[in-house]
Amino acid sequence: MVSRKRADSPFQLKEYTYLDMPTGLQARDLRSFLHIVREVPDSVLKRHTMQCYLRPGFEVVDYPNEFAAWAARGLEDLPMAEALSSLDPYRAGSWSEVRSIIGEIVEGRLWGDGCGRLTPLNRAFFFQDSVNFVLETEALIWTLEDLRNALLEAANHSIYYHFHEAHQRTANPGDDFSAWIEDQLGMPDLVERIRSIDFPYYGLSELRQTIIEMVNEFLENGHGPA
Repeated sequence: MVSRKRADSPFQLKEYTYLDMPTGLQARDLRSFLHIVREVPDSVLKRHTMQCYLRPGFEVVDYPNEFAAWAARGLEDLPMAEALSSLDPYRAGSWSEVRSIIGEIVEGRLWGDGCGRLTPLNRAFFFQDSVNFVLETEALIWTLEDLRNALLEAANHSIYYHFHEAHQRTANPGDDFSAWIEDQLGMPDLVERIRSIDFPYYGLSELRQTIIEMVNEFLENGHGPA
């Protein structure tokens, strides 16, 4: 039997978008890269480690942030790229910690071979900031079925906002979907499964499909209170 439990308070799907803002800063080697990373606002670090998922053509399967991708393709420094791929801004306690982790990684590489490699100007890393916009939609979600249907239609930017952004802006780190299910529908097994997704290593379309499949399984098997 499919659960028909209805929430007391609906989930409101949000739209999310951003505008890139060039900083005028660029790096052609690791030394200049590190110097700039130490000086730029936190929002610039966020732009290149979190919001990069929103860029057309960004493939998380290769490298999970734009710093690592540049090390591989701009500097052609695969050990550096692999090291920067380990950077996880979602598990760091603050952007200061993210900055510190990057510093330790780059400083370690500066003692190794190839640390002085200078990339051509057309392969320099161009630092960008962003201006972000969150818009309310008319989509109100009352049931698990509603959530599944909304996810089928939602833009990837909405998935990013309710999953990636939520881990940065909520008091208790986690995504908005599982938080609402836990608070309004119960279903601890589904909540646990959603929260177990290693989402930094999923593209947004893949993340959306994974959540939909989990919800569908619970709908088909009649999990959750009736």
